[in-house]
Amino acid sequence: MILGGIILAIIANLIIGSIYYSPIILGRQWSRITLKGPETMKKDQMIHLMGGSALLSLITAIVFSILIPQFEVSSLRQAALFGFVTWLGFSMPTTFLNNIYQQKTMKLSLIDTGYQLLGMITMSIIIYFFVWPSKRLSQENYQRLLVYIKRSKKNDATITWWN
Repeated sequence: MILGGIILAIIANLIIGSIYYSPIILGRQWSRITLKGPETMKKDQMIHLMGGSALLSLITAIVFSILIPQFEVSSLRQAALFGFVTWLGFSMPTTFLNNIYQQKTMKLSLIDTGYQLLGMITMSIIIYFFVWPSKRLSQENYQRLLVYIKRSKKNDATITWWN
């Protein structure tokens, strides 16, 4: 089940990138800024780029599948917020810092981080749907846990989940 979510998140991220960087969205602007595009790249380069993108998306998906349950993301809204916050705290600053030192334009940074934002939010939502339900407490177990916590506070005893 988790593997399916990871694979779907990778595919979704690649599709988002293909659409986002297509000539109908931001591909022309990106090509003008970078002086690169499909016509200047060989087929072998494109295969390596797509393979590299898939590998890096795999890493992101695996990390999200570990962190989403740890942060107890429990709704679609929280999953989208998780993707946004991880983008805001990690991806966006890293890209901007890298582009500042390489003296790339602000427009390029905005284009690239825009794609990363869409990809990370989409991946976190997909991972949430595949990973989190297997970790979610049932309502009955949640109520049992609350009862044990209340008892332990009264008795000053250790919390035991399996009584």
